[in-house]
Amino acid sequence: IRPCNELDAVGIIVNGCICAIGDAVMRRRATDHPSEVCSHLMGQCRDGQQLGIPGFGLSVSSFASQTATIELHEPELCVARTAVLDYFLSPEQQPLQKIFTWEESFKLRPTKAQIKYLRNVCREIAAPVSDAHKLMLTTEPKQSILHVNYPELKAFQNICFFLEIF
Repeated sequence: IRPCNELDAVGIIVNGCICAIGDAVMRRRATDHPSEVCSHLMGQCRDGQQLGIPGFGLSVSSFASQTATIELHEPELCVARTAVLDYFLSPEQQPLQKIFTWEESFKLRPTKAQIKYLRNVCREIAAPVSDAHKLMLTTEPKQSILHVNYPELKAFQNICFFLEIF
């Protein structure tokens, strides 16, 4: 397959759809064994009590700017692009603190919101809070306890990374 503008459009928009579906799934609380990672994404503790923060969400500023002038030859892609933007720019998502915002500086460093999110998770599971972002390291299996104990976080982080960097 030769690279072309149409293929780029499909790749970017399909990644946006996958990210929106992943975000929607992560915001569902399990009834049998709720995940701390999913609960804190909604600004709640594992019991479902609100923590006094609105929660954490994703930024789609790069997705919006990339797809604003992209060539779309299929109406389904226009509908999918609009659905992704409607989901992430909805009133429910606006007050959320944005995590995984790699497009802002192109450096793989955690933002204040991401550190806050990880510290909230670590407090609930009694993990060390001081360097919570280091618990997501994947180069050393001993330190990546968040990825080992919460595989949904690793998958969600990878989906978000692929959307932001594509």
